[in-house]
Amino acid sequence: MTDPTRRTFLKGVASSTAIAGIPAVTSARTGLAASENLPESPFDFKYRTVGDDVREAVGRHWWLLTVDHDRINELLRKAPASATETRRKQATLKEFRSTYDVELERDERDERELTYHLTEPEAASLWETDVGRSELTEAENGGEAVGRIASSAGTSLQQEFDTQVEPAHSGTIHKKMAAAAVQGTEHENKSGTLKDGAVDPDQWDQKCQVCSDGWLYLGDRFDIVDISLSLVEDEIRKAIRDIDDSASPHHMYVPGGEKFQADGILAAFLPIGIGLLQVEVHGAAPDDAQAHWESATSGSTDFEEVGQAFHFLQDVSHPLHTGSIGPQVLDTQGTIHFAYKQFIEDNWSSANDTSKSFSQRFSEGMNNPQWDGSMQAACETVAGDSTNYSDQVYETIVENGPNNHDDWDDFVENSAYSCMWFAGAYSRGAVNKL
Repeated sequence: MTDPTRRTFLKGVASSTAIAGIPAVTSARTGLAASENLPESPFDFKYRTVGDDVREAVGRHWWLLTVDHDRINELLRKAPASATETRRKQATLKEFRSTYDVELERDERDERELTYHLTEPEAASLWETDVGRSELTEAENGGEAVGRIASSAGTSLQQEFDTQVEPAHSGTIHKKMAAAAVQGTEHENKSGTLKDGAVDPDQWDQKCQVCSDGWLYLGDRFDIVDISLSLVEDEIRKAIRDIDDSASPHHMYVPGGEKFQADGILAAFLPIGIGLLQVEVHGAAPDDAQAHWESATSGSTDFEEVGQAFHFLQDVSHPLHTGSIGPQVLDTQGTIHFAYKQFIEDNWSSANDTSKSFSQRFSEGMNNPQWDGSMQAACETVAGDSTNYSDQVYETIVENGPNNHDDWDDFVENSAYSCMWFAGAYSRGAVNKL
């Protein structure tokens, strides 16, 4: 992992500043993030996040600044390219990291949180610079040049992933979590129906039946192009499906939203010369979960619908369903996502790489049932915890390799414990309301 001792620790967090050149995103979302109202977790560990100033300046390419420099160079060497092309990309990486130097700062509001910030907060938007263009002359701007580094590194990560290991189908873990939620309760005899419902959303063609809207917002610059929201939603939905066939914005929820540039995804629909188009993805898991929960509980309890609601609750306990969406969609596709999913599956029943099995942590959460009044609120709260860990989970897997669970530091285990605890607590809280 990136060693925090190599960074400068400062007290306080600098206020986030908007960087010129990156368009604002209009969002109807207001209010406090769910994470500010979390019940007390039994876990106390530090985690790293990426500051808004870094995101505004370099977008989804933040991980090329935080992962160890030597590791990124290694990935570039492994990528299919000539020695000259590799050298040029490595030189561009060096220029990029020196232009956008980052350091870790303690968050004065939360001693657990360490946030990457730019050492020079007035740094220009990457897409308005010539970073890398002396080496990658065909790139139109710094963002395009650095994007080629990200693409090459992503290709190498895909090659590293052990293709002999079949990624665990999400239905396996969904069934196990659903069965655990009712174990020892008066509803245990409904376990089979609950498990069937818990895998349904992955089987639906659109990965949703309710298909709540409001999960995507368009940036200001979309005003200059003739393109509909529905078309953009369709293309972003397809790109998310490329992460994992069962992935969907309806299975995700990013508290506060996540911005990333969609130029590449929408290239076939854009006039020549139009770029810097940002979208803000929020996801719709809480809304879809609530709709299924209401259907399940409006009369005699429909345990298949309960299972369907649980599916969305379970998904948002996965940090890569609640953050780092841009890098997954545009840089590394399913590699990082599958690697984390495999880690949870491998350690659910038996602790192969962990000190305790995740099923035990889930059960510990069930022993502390929680309920915030609705399934929507439950999903938002669980996501409010797991989203804290998405950046470092992504960073860790890139840095140490998707197969090397033993090399992933204790943070991944600890954060997974927290996620499982919250998922268990809110699953049992929901069962207690039936």
